[in-house]
Amino acid sequence: MDAEPPSRPLEILDYNPAWAAMFATEHALLAEALGPAALAIEHVGSTAVPGLAAKPIIDIAVELYDLEYLPGVVPAIEALGYLYRGDGLHAGRHFFRKPKESEAFDGRTHNLHVYEPGHADFFEVVAFRDYLRTNPERAGEYAALKRRLAAEGMQGMDYTDAKTTFIHRCLAAIYGV
Repeated sequence: MDAEPPSRPLEILDYNPAWAAMFATEHALLAEALGPAALAIEHVGSTAVPGLAAKPIIDIAVELYDLEYLPGVVPAIEALGYLYRGDGLHAGRHFFRKPKESEAFDGRTHNLHVYEPGHADFFEVVAFRDYLRTNPERAGEYAALKRRLAAEGMQGMDYTDAKTTFIHRCLAAIYGV
C-alpha cells in the first residue's frame, strides 16, 4: 500500500455549495464504473449537510448488491483514481481515498466507503447525515465540536474518536434509544 500523505493541521471550512456538485460528478463516474454492482451511492459526512462546516473531503458510501462483486469493483474504482486502503478497520467495509496533493486536506479529495449489502454502518452514516440535515441545532453543535477539536490540534483517528460520543447520541435519538 502507498504511504500515507504527511499530516497537515486539521482545517474545518465553512460549508461550500460546490461540495454537492463535486459529489454529483463523482456519483456519475461511480455509477457508470460500478453498474449493477452498486445498490446505492450516497453522499455522506459533513460535506453532505448544507450549511455544515467540514473538512473539504467528499465522503461517499456505496452499498454493494452482493459482496461477490468486490473483486471486480476494486479495479473499477482504482481506474477512477482512487487508492484502495483495504478493510482493516471495519469488517464488511472497504475503504478507498482519492488523492490530489495540491488541492486537498491531507492529500485527499474524496473518501469512498464500499459496504457489503445490508451493512449496519451504511445505514448509520446515511441516517446520521439525514438527521443533521433535518436538525439544524444539532448540526450547529456538531460544527462547534469539530472546530473546537481542530483548534485543539486533533488529527486523524484522535479527531474521529473525539466525535464518537456526539454521533452516538444522535444515533440514539434517531433510533429512540
